[in-house]
Amino acid sequence: MALALAGWVLFSYGVSLVSLLVALLLLACPVFVVWLSLRLAQQVDRDVKAASREELDRRSQSKRGNGT
Repeated sequence: MALALAGWVLFSYGVSLVSLLVALLLLACPVFVVWLSLRLAQQVDRDVKAASREELDRRSQSKRGNGT
């Protein structure tokens, strides 16, 4: 979709500095979205692992404190 929009901008407005910049911006948006999605997925994975580790530590300390 971004490629089609970039091509349409260049076709409609001709090749100028502004139209090239708009076309490059349109082409860069999907790359940015993929990069941001991967980055956030990695952060969520780290947060889930850290929370799981803390919960397991809390449970093991709780069991030791109860004597079971």
